[in-house]
Amino acid sequence: MIRPAEPRDVAAIHQFIVDLAVHEREPDAVTATASDLGTALFGEAPALFADVAEVDGFVVGMAIWFLNYSTWDGRHGIYLEVLYVDPAH
Repeated sequence: MIRPAEPRDVAAIHQFIVDLAVHEREPDAVTATASDLGTALFGEAPALFADVAEVDGFVVGMAIWFLNYSTWDGRHGIYLEVLYVDPAH
């Protein structure tokens, strides 16, 4: 199932970010904490959004995105920052 991320998903999303950095051979590049991520996603005026993929009640993937705006088209679009699925899935 794919669904909007909820505050209970922040730890899993953060771990995926760390896992991706390790895969990219940049493990020390992640300075954001789970708390930073939680605030960005669920704070007073979030500008960052996430969806998660869930299998049997476990989060196994994520997409993190934010809105952009085309001045030429006069409408919003999205910028997909990261799409990650646990390699086991």
